[in-house]
Amino acid sequence: MTKQQEYISFIITELEKGNVERKVVLSKFVKKWQTSDRTFDRAWKKANEEYSVRQKSIQKQKEELYTKSELERQNEAILKREKILEMTSQISELLFQKIKDDPENIKSQDVLAFNSLNERISKMQGFEAPKKTETEFKGGKVIIEGKKYAGKNLKNDSGN
Repeated sequence: MTKQQEYISFIITELEKGNVERKVVLSKFVKKWQTSDRTFDRAWKKANEEYSVRQKSIQKQKEELYTKSELERQNEAILKREKILEMTSQISELLFQKIKDDPENIKSQDVLAFNSLNERISKMQGFEAPKKTETEFKGGKVIIEGKKYAGKNLKNDSGN
């Protein structure tokens, strides 16, 4: 390792420790090697460039790992949703067969469970139409009636 590489390595080590101020690193550098400021400045510049490249590489790797883990998490959520939907559908089919095969012994709880499961499947598949909200204009104010906005007066685009 050449002296210049030694200098750069020392400065990078200091930067990694969190000593990012030139004067702090310079004092340690001069204490260790008794060199001129110009020698330090050359090494400081190269070390900062190398350190910056390393940090960008580390950041890129972190982003790639985050993206990969986020995609895996979303895929797991989709698989879980599909598994829940599949199991719910199977239970619904079993209840339907039970009701169909033995119409004399139909229990109200079986019918309620069947209806509840079908309602859940409809919600999961998005078969339910969104709830309508009524919109009314009065004196420049927009009044929206519905659960989410009940009792709130919202301003329109003109600032009224």
